[in-house]
Amino acid sequence: MNTENDKATYRSRQSNHESCFLPECVRCYSAEPLYIIIARWCLIQRGWVNRNTISRMFRITGRRASFLMSYIHSRSDCVDCNIRKTPIAGRVFRFEICVRNVSNPVRKTDPAATKVNHQATVCKSKPLSDQGKILFNEIMHQLRTRSLSQSGESDESDS
Repeated sequence: MNTENDKATYRSRQSNHESCFLPECVRCYSAEPLYIIIARWCLIQRGWVNRNTISRMFRITGRRASFLMSYIHSRSDCVDCNIRKTPIAGRVFRFEICVRNVSNPVRKTDPAATKVNHQATVCKSKPLSDQGKILFNEIMHQLRTRSLSQSGESDESDS
């Protein structure tokens, strides 16, 4: 008997992973790996998402949500995303992810194809666009300024 509750529960192919809840908007992707389902859900949100939100929506632990965010970020071959670190209080930070695009992951079926795909992925890197370089430099400047102001020094190199 296939009930609505069965459709909402995602069971991992790995026996050491617990099942989780799938929100209505991503249930059609239930055959995909969980990190892809979460990346697609983040894409639907059209903004920054933190581990607490993922944990609450998918009914998983915060620790597992944090791991999945990290894994999503590391899969640049199929998920285009950014991660930012937002200060909460003192030295406590919240990491957030914003997904811009999700493509289908490459399936590893043939060992020879896997080796070729892996080598192509390792050798291939995308250079930053001019806008990306400007944004990166602005963020680095803000981080330098913030760390210098916390240590009581002045940033004379930017003058």
